[in-house]
Amino acid sequence: MSLVIEKYKLISHKMMKFYSKSLTSQVITGSVIAVSGLLFSLSSNAQVFMNNSGAKLNVASGSYLNIDGTFENQTNGAIENNGTMEVLNNWTNNDASGVFSTNAGTVRLDGGAQTINGSNTTKFNNLTLAGSSSSVKTLGVPNTIVGGGYGTPTGVLTLETSGTGHTLDLNAKEIEITNPLNSAIVAGTGKIRSETTPSSGYGKVVWDIGTSGNGSVYTVPFANAAGNDIKFLYEKTSAGTGAAGKMKFSTYHTATDNTPWATTVTGLNNVYGQPSHLYVVDRFWNIEHEGYTLGTGNMPQSKYTFKYDDVDLNLLGNTGIDFESQLRAQRFNPYLPSNGGWDDWLFGPNVNTAANTLQISIANDYGGTTWMGGDYLPVWTLIDESNPLPIELIRFAGNCTDGQIEVTWTTASETNNDFFTVQRSIDGVNFEDVVIVDGAGNSSSIINYSAVDYNPYGGTSYYRLKQTDFDGASKYSDVVAVSCGNAATDFNLVNAYDQGNGTMAVVFNAGDNELYTVTLYDIIGKQITETTGKAYSGKNQINIAVGDLARGIYMVNLKNEFKSFGRRVMLH
Repeated sequence: MSLVIEKYKLISHKMMKFYSKSLTSQVITGSVIAVSGLLFSLSSNAQVFMNNSGAKLNVASGSYLNIDGTFENQTNGAIENNGTMEVLNNWTNNDASGVFSTNAGTVRLDGGAQTINGSNTTKFNNLTLAGSSSSVKTLGVPNTIVGGGYGTPTGVLTLETSGTGHTLDLNAKEIEITNPLNSAIVAGTGKIRSETTPSSGYGKVVWDIGTSGNGSVYTVPFANAAGNDIKFLYEKTSAGTGAAGKMKFSTYHTATDNTPWATTVTGLNNVYGQPSHLYVVDRFWNIEHEGYTLGTGNMPQSKYTFKYDDVDLNLLGNTGIDFESQLRAQRFNPYLPSNGGWDDWLFGPNVNTAANTLQISIANDYGGTTWMGGDYLPVWTLIDESNPLPIELIRFAGNCTDGQIEVTWTTASETNNDFFTVQRSIDGVNFEDVVIVDGAGNSSSIINYSAVDYNPYGGTSYYRLKQTDFDGASKYSDVVAVSCGNAATDFNLVNAYDQGNGTMAVVFNAGDNELYTVTLYDIIGKQITETTGKAYSGKNQINIAVGDLARGIYMVNLKNEFKSFGRRVMLH
């Protein structure tokens, strides 16, 4: 064993006991050591550097502590790191109170294959992954934090550029970035690997963006198992009005039939019940929002940019179509009836086939655990727009008009659908049939339905929709409550849909001679057109000229002096 010390200061004579030990490891037990020079090196062939039993290590600003071996922190230690600690082997923390009492410096993992281990989380300020070219660093603890913690975090995660760069393997664990700036990850040619599948747990990059970063692009430098670039870009375009929150990002490659599924996905079949994996890239993305208030319209608006590798398109030659140029982003909605289903796909700028990227805008909130859907659902994949994954029922609502209750619903696809049965209940438990409406059989286009209950119960009634297939199998929608109020409460948006002739119909109920305003917005919130007028008691319909607007999803808003309603509509 050799011990090299250059330009140091001793602030306790207890350190002399440490020098006198001739061991294959260096152990600090109760000593106080200050490193205030340029280099303090602890080296041996098999070294463990332990900080326990009340030991204190002070690495001053501008100092460089080199540990030529493994760092292990046990209990009751305290490191004041204002300089740089370089570790050439694994990093381990087993102290629940953490490693650092002062945490303004940098830790460099500067060896080959290294692991961040221990029974407890380490809160790094600056963490730099360096060492030999293409070395892999692996997370071995459920959560690792970079950025300085939760006070005024300013630290960064650096994947130092060297050759093809360094890879951080999340290993089904989480790394949390508490610095809210988009500069908190410095990647260069370095990458983060998040390829573990749901069976072993997602490897996630958690970024505490909070209310910061409007207009900034956050880059998560993902790479696949081969080391190829599949970075994910998150651009926050508005803060929203909710509490500060975190974004969680993960992605993984799948088998050619897209198994294993994402956690909530039950299968990949097209609208005719046939396997759809030929039309789906072999990759899932999970984009989660944590700490924001869902269902209140206060989520931050943003843009997602998905990047895929050619290996994710390995069935391209078998589809017989120009698959890649028709890619669209689609998300799975676990809240849909019957264990979930696929919501409609989002149109963004055309896919960049040269760069293997696709960008979409995210603007539509969803109501927590309701099945109405929204853009913020976490599980995404890329599909061929000519063969979307099955969407089933996307809206079910009831409204009172002139003492009668009209029930309306919309399907975006149907598979072997024989008929619908509208059912009602006085208590929300026991239901009876009201009317039967024929289904479309098989369809991949949006269809609007309606039915009227001419003799509803008094007060509040409960309605649900039963859908029956040709083979007799059936399933139910969620239950909606409907009551007939007075004229002051009748104002309500009933439906909005593309009529296919350059116009969009907006149907709404109104009280006596009410004024109204109908506004159409694109998916990023830009106003397209606005119409005002006077409505009459009961149902009203106005037609809005949409001309040659690009196909895609738009938002229609109906409001008067007292109420405001919004609904998403797809123009074909």
